[in-house]
Amino acid sequence: MTTDEFVDLLLAPPDRWALVKRFVAHWHAPLREGDGYPPEVLAEIGRRLGFPLPEALREWYQLAGLREDLTARQDHLRSPEVLKVERGMLFFHVENQGCCRWGVREQDVRLADPPVFLEDDGHRRVQEASSVSEFALHMLLQETVITGPGPKIDDLGLTREHDGQLRARLVDLGLPYWHWPMYPRVLLALPGTLDVLVELLGQGDNAQAIVAARTRQALDGFLERFPWDWERFNEDEDA
Repeated sequence: MTTDEFVDLLLAPPDRWALVKRFVAHWHAPLREGDGYPPEVLAEIGRRLGFPLPEALREWYQLAGLREDLTARQDHLRSPEVLKVERGMLFFHVENQGCCRWGVREQDVRLADPPVFLEDDGHRRVQEASSVSEFALHMLLQETVITGPGPKIDDLGLTREHDGQLRARLVDLGLPYWHWPMYPRVLLALPGTLDVLVELLGQGDNAQAIVAARTRQALDGFLERFPWDWERFNEDEDA
């Protein structure tokens, strides 16, 4: 899969689940029957709640809701059995330490693919994604960067110069900038390939980075393109 293919499919919401399948097959074990919740289970959840789950949320649960390597290694897709409306929100995803959660507003639950809002532990809310399908794809990539199967360079404190070079020479995947844990949180990739993903948090002298590669060969190619003293960034972060 190329970065151009990714961006093209991202911009066509009906194709996003096909994009999810292709990305998972590229980076992880392919999605198979039985990786998600049966439709009848989700229908029963809807009866308990008094309204059916939004169509896109049902699709995500049915496609990969039981794949913990995709949905529960860092932050967690909530089991549908525990879903409920709280403070006017249907929260379906939670940060691993409970510091924040993501959900759909009660007023939007009957939309097919409603926007997703972040709420922190102070109950402050901000829109995080324009739709559930966009959020699911973004969260999948974030989980891959943080806990994926390939090699990575983690917890890097960057200089303003190096942050600028990464932004200038990598491809923005077109996903919205996230707010947690630091704004702006952006996902980038090497031009032409999704074999290396780079997550940048913050910007300028406050920027941090995680570099995740699908293979050692892919990471070596990235390091050849950016032949910096990466160990020093880690040392600066630890200091």
